[in-house]
Amino acid sequence: MREYNKRPEANIKKRLRDKQYYHSLTTEQKIIRKEQSRDRVNKWNYRNRHKFKNYMHQYCKKYYQEHKQELKQRSILSHSKNRNKILQQNQIKHQLVKNVTIEYYSSGTMKCVRCGFSNMDALSIDHINNGGRKHIRDNHINGFYRWLLNNGFPEGYQVLCMSCQTKKAKEYAKAKLKLTGTISQLRKREQNRTYTLRKKITTISYYSQKTMKCNHCGCLDIDMLSIDHIHGGGLKHRKITGNSLTKWLYQKSFPEGFQVLCMNCQFIKEAEKRKIKRTIYNNCSTSQL
Repeated sequence: MREYNKRPEANIKKRLRDKQYYHSLTTEQKIIRKEQSRDRVNKWNYRNRHKFKNYMHQYCKKYYQEHKQELKQRSILSHSKNRNKILQQNQIKHQLVKNVTIEYYSSGTMKCVRCGFSNMDALSIDHINNGGRKHIRDNHINGFYRWLLNNGFPEGYQVLCMSCQTKKAKEYAKAKLKLTGTISQLRKREQNRTYTLRKKITTISYYSQKTMKCNHCGCLDIDMLSIDHIHGGGLKHRKITGNSLTKWLYQKSFPEGFQVLCMNCQFIKEAEKRKIKRTIYNNCSTSQL
């Protein structure tokens, strides 16, 4: 009997009967039937989730190895077509994760622990016991806020603005230099530090018109101040100048196109640029539709 029912003719007849029965049902009965079938599928998937997961993992791995070049070309093409859209989505996701992380570590205040600065564009997570760069490098972390979220917000972190971050980093570097080395080495380090600081003070005093403060917010702390490219393009320019921009400006007798900003204002300016680019892209995409 079972073999008789397994015939292809019998299967076709059964399908036809099921179709006719389904079309004869009312809309409410159809909805109930769909929900019942969905529940059955979900229960089966839940019971056999380990088998299905292993099977899908092996299948995807095998398929990737067989069609490696084809999949790479396809991903490159799709990324080049939808580059702006993907970047926009990634920025939105990053901002959401950052908001959740900063809200947790600031206990809902959304402010810097030291100075109380509250602009989200300049807030960041700081390692309380220092060694943040080493920690990220050793654990191969790509996306620090996402790592904190996935690991259930571990202890040993705090919320600082970018100005307080740089000030704390400089204080830690000064303390570290004093601990290690001979007397002659310490003396030489102190001489180099004073020499670079003198150059920085002369550069900042020139570009701030001898006010020695941020052009935007009026911050007076020398450790928090930095030189900003007015028309952007600082990343490309730093490839020519190297790490020390103040030294390059001092040697080139202070060219035009630069201003003094604190680190907070630097990051806020960069975030505003990104927002403008995003709005331009949105307007262009909506006008094309």
